[in-house]
This record gives sequence, C-alpha cells and structure tokens, in this order.
Amino acid sequence: MQLPPTLGLVASLLTTSALASGNIYNACSALSGSLSQRVAYPNSSTYDSCMSYWSARQSVQRPDCLITPATAQEVSLVLTTLIRHNSPFTFRSGGHTAHGNGSNIDDGVTVDLKRLNTIRLSDDRRSVSVGAGLRWGDISAVLDPLGLAVLGGRDADVGVAGLLLGGGFSYFSGRHGWACDNVLAMEVVLASGEIVNASPSQHQELFRALKGGGGSSFGVVTRFDLAIIEQGDLWTRTVIFAGQAKEAIAAAATALITKGMNNDPDAHAYFVRTHQPNYGGFINIASFFHAKPAAAINGSVYPTPSVFESFNAITGALSNTSMVANITTVSKSISTPYGQRQTWSNVAFAAGSAAVITELISLWEEAVLKIVPQAATRGATYSPFAIYQAIPSGQLEASEQRGGNSMGLSPEQGPMVMMHFLTGWDDKALDDVILQSTKELVHSVERRTQQLNAHRKFVYMNYGGEWQNVLQRYGPDNYIRLLQTSLRYDPQRSLQRLWKGYFKLY
Repeated sequence: MQLPPTLGLVASLLTTSALASGNIYNACSALSGSLSQRVAYPNSSTYDSCMSYWSARQSVQRPDCLITPATAQEVSLVLTTLIRHNSPFTFRSGGHTAHGNGSNIDDGVTVDLKRLNTIRLSDDRRSVSVGAGLRWGDISAVLDPLGLAVLGGRDADVGVAGLLLGGGFSYFSGRHGWACDNVLAMEVVLASGEIVNASPSQHQELFRALKGGGGSSFGVVTRFDLAIIEQGDLWTRTVIFAGQAKEAIAAAATALITKGMNNDPDAHAYFVRTHQPNYGGFINIASFFHAKPAAAINGSVYPTPSVFESFNAITGALSNTSMVANITTVSKSISTPYGQRQTWSNVAFAAGSAAVITELISLWEEAVLKIVPQAATRGATYSPFAIYQAIPSGQLEASEQRGGNSMGLSPEQGPMVMMHFLTGWDDKALDDVILQSTKELVHSVERRTQQLNAHRKFVYMNYGGEWQNVLQRYGPDNYIRLLQTSLRYDPQRSLQRLWKGYFKLY
C-alpha cells in the first residue's frame, strides 16, 4: 500500500532518526568493546562529572555516550570508529564556549580530551609541549615558579585547544602576536586516523589552517608545542567607573590603542560597559595589564605604568584595585563563574574615533534596555556586557613576523578594535528574545560601522556567535586556502559532515 504524501514524509523522517540513533548506539558499543575504561554512559559518575560547562546552554546537553581518550592513538581509534559508524560527535578541550553544541552534543558522542594533560618543558627551556585537554591555569602553575610563560589565555579556566585554534588574545599579544602565532608545532589526528606533526616544515598548509581556522574542518589536535618567553609577575589594575564616564573612557582608550600600545607593546587592556541593577544601571569597567611592572613604592605599592596615566584623570571611580602577581593569580582573578546561560558575538572596526565606540555602545544600550524589564518581570538574572579591546598594529606586525596565520589580517589593517557582546542569563524562557536581540544588534552595529567608513569584515572566532560565518569572514583568498586544505586532509568530508557545532567552512 502506498502511503499518503504526508505520512510518507513522516515515515521517512522517523526512519532517518532511527538510523541516526542506531549509528550512535553502534559507535558507543564498538568503543566500549575496544576502550571500555574510556567510555561512560548517562547516570554514571564519570559521565555526570564531565557535564560541567561554563555555559549552561552546554551543560544541559546530554550525549549518548562520553569518551575520554588518553593518548593520540586512542583519539585516532575514537575518531575513525565514529566516522565508520556515521555517528555525529564533538570534541571538548576546556568547554568554555558560550553557545550550545560548541563542545557538547545531544544525539551524538562527546569526546572529552581532559586526559591529554601532559606538560613537558624542553631541556633548553625554549619550548613546552602541552596536551590539548589542559587549561591555561594548569600551564601557568608549572611555568610561574620558573619565571617563564607562554602566549596563552587570560582566563585560567579556558581550554588550551579552543583558544589556540581560534587565534587567542594574550596578555603579551602586543609584543608577540596572537597566541596561535607562538605555536611551534601541533600533533594532529586526521579523519583517516593518521597521526601527523604539523609545523612550518611539515604539513605547512595544515599548520597554517589550524592557526585561527579552528580544528573541526581539519583534524583533532592532541598536542601543542609552544614557544616560551621569560616572564615574571604582571601588574594589573581594575577600575569601576560610574556610568557617565563612558565618553571619557572611550577617548582615553582610543589614544591608548592608536598610540600608547604602539609605543609600549607590553601594555594590554580591555574596557567593559555593563548594566548592573545593584549599581543603579550602566557602569564601566577598565582592566589594565603590564608585563613589566616598575619597582614597588613603599613595599607593596606599584606605580601605574605611564602608558595608562591618562585614565587617572577620569572622574567617577567607584572602585580602584591593583596588584602585582604571577600569571596564575591574575588569570584566576578574572575567571568568570559557571552556571548561567551564555551567548556572545563580536564585530571589528578601525580604531581612531572615540565617537564610533560610544555610538556603537549606545546601540547596545538600546537593545539592553528592551530586555531589562522582561527579565525583571520574570525575576530572572540578566547580565549584559559590551567589551572592547585593541588589535594593535604591533600585534599584527608581530604576527606577520612569526609567519602569520589563517585569519586574514595584516598590519595595514590595524590598529583595530574588537567589540564583543556577551550576555549571561538564567531563565531559558528568555533564550529566543536574547539570541534574536543579539543578532539584530550585530547587524545594526555592522551597518553603522559601514556608514562611518570604519567597518572591518573580521570576526574573532573565540567570541563568535554561532550564526556568524567566521571562516568566510577571513577573506576570499584565505577561505579558499582553508577549503583546499580541508579537502586535502579530509577528502570524504567526514569532519564537515559529522563534527557538530563550532564554525564550519560550509
């Protein structure tokens, strides 16, 4: 008997769903047979302990099984088994992505790399090999006592792999470039299961693609060899300003980005506008860092580096704290708590006009004030942030000197500002309105930067919204090279097809 068209479609969808579920079950079963100690299922202690993610949009997801390989060879076995069974999957390093499916999955398999946690310093102390499952605080805790550091994440809790594969801002980027520019080599598991070393002398196109192009179109990186720099304690200062300081901060920040950071590449900063009911509305936060603190005055008081002195003239400071401490202490101090639902997105534009910054923040404020009463009515927590920071010319020059990356930026495009819209909330009922508002905001901001002749196409992957076409925004030449590299190393397009979440080439 022939089914009516509507019933036939339903039957087809049910069959497809059943096949997908069967593929996942078969993959989990096969891996249980070959890696029994590495496979966990729902309601087991191992599984439950791995469902802690920074964003609650990820922590509520439930994969059919969880795999925790401990070596590159085990990663190879896991990856080829998942592909052979046509099972959807994703990989996790630190789990610090805002959006759902970033490093967890429903209806599929999550592979957690946390057992890849070795740290090996070279004999000459010029490089360190680190496992892809580490977090930046793990590495700084080893290197701090030695007076050494790497170009890594500013938040101690962020995973190594995600930050490096997406580019990576560091405290030291002004002098040394993006974090990914300071990767010397990577151990990569390809879709075929082959394990290769990618570096400037081996698999050069793969190496370049992985520096800013993410991993999900190319392979699973299991180890990074990172360049070492000599580094002692950092100076840091955080000032909370009243809401009316917005314009003054933007003016001082513009001078810092266009001139100050070029003259002093050891300076680093970011600036925050946020709506906080406990403070009565909008406030500003300015966070400053310097890699070379001056000598202490009166024992424990350290002078403000001259590059930041213009900010001392801004009135309306509600709080002003500073310290000199090692990287671990500083990076832990800015770690953000777990538990809220999160979203983020970002835009880039030419530096040089404080008015552009304040106008874009005003667009963000309009969007925020539409949601504030809706959250209040529901008794929900709503924490919106507009964060802007420099991509200074010195950072782009240092990047080019180190061989560049796949992100399509050049010194001629700098200096730039990257503005990042981050929102945390605790009521799932607000998901649609917040996500739609964020998307509309970004479109409005980009239109305005175009009108002001300040627009830059670049989108920073590590703060990219799930709907932003990050790789396509690296420019046509870079996009084509990334596409060619992906097809060369994954000719069957298995990673494009089965690795869910994160940013894809198409």
